[in-house]
Amino acid sequence: MKRYITTCKLKDPIIPESLTEYIVYTYVELRKEAREDPRNATFTSARNLLAVLRLSTALARLRFAEVVEREDIDEANRLMEMSKFSLVDDDTTARRTRPVDQIYSIIRDLQKGGTVVKYDDARQRCIAKGFN
Repeated sequence: MKRYITTCKLKDPIIPESLTEYIVYTYVELRKEAREDPRNATFTSARNLLAVLRLSTALARLRFAEVVEREDIDEANRLMEMSKFSLVDDDTTARRTRPVDQIYSIIRDLQKGGTVVKYDDARQRCIAKGFN
């Protein structure tokens, strides 16, 4: 594993000119979606674009590639979308999350006042939400 990581770090993939238009297009679409969706509480900025570029080059490194491919950009965008999706806390996303994440959210809500959460209180709240 150490040798794999060391080899990955030696790679410095480039983003070809042919992908710049696609990257700009996907970034513009992200900004448009963020503005149009009133439920979206996250802000899409140039930092998001930089994160996509860094993630895509990291994905290329993992493949020992010299050049970033469109699939790397797509996967980086998917990872960013899933990351933002994990920040949304409403009833529609609660059905899609894992039960352990839902239980963690319940306990986190109990702790919002800064107090210690008692096991029995957390257990009762989880049972009331349908967990056993």
